[in-house]
Amino acid sequence: MAQSNATIQALLDNNHKFVETYKVPPMMTQMRGMAKSAGGGTSILTCVDPRCVPEQFFGPLPGVAVLRNAGGHATDDVVNSLTVLRALVDLKMVFVVHHTVPLHVATRERGADDRAIITDCGMTHMTDEEIRREAKERTPAATPEIESATYGCWTPSEFEQSIKDDVRVLQKSEVLKGVNIFGFQLVTETGIVTKIDA
Repeated sequence: MAQSNATIQALLDNNHKFVETYKVPPMMTQMRGMAKSAGGGTSILTCVDPRCVPEQFFGPLPGVAVLRNAGGHATDDVVNSLTVLRALVDLKMVFVVHHTVPLHVATRERGADDRAIITDCGMTHMTDEEIRREAKERTPAATPEIESATYGCWTPSEFEQSIKDDVRVLQKSEVLKGVNIFGFQLVTETGIVTKIDA
């Protein structure tokens, strides 16, 4: 409890500093008008990893909606959120961004561990089965829910394919027909983003 209270207080202290220079953002009606004037809205899907911050590696993103989950996967919930955005701001583009580190960095830091040689996303540090085992040990009453879930872990050799797979999931969604979907990889050590052709 003491740790929780300290974390809460730290966040509130940061918020007090934040509001000192806070500028009131546009109202939603204004944002919808801005998106229409720009030819439609844009969204970015990426990982919950705190190193994956689109506002940093793509620069200021006024009006761009950022969706994040473990691995930056195209889940049903993501499709639902994009459907809302399409109705709200006439969504036209979605960027799917997964992250990695250069081969020499991972090799230097992790030696011969094959599961971490070319990527450092948390989704490559475990398997779906390892997550299920840990979750059931922690919360056995949730076993049915845990067993029915897909967590979407991948191996380093599947990294680029994981981007293509998520792009294709969104491209195949009937409710997103007409929305342009693009895939990218972010190198977390350098900040460099590269487009991946699906």
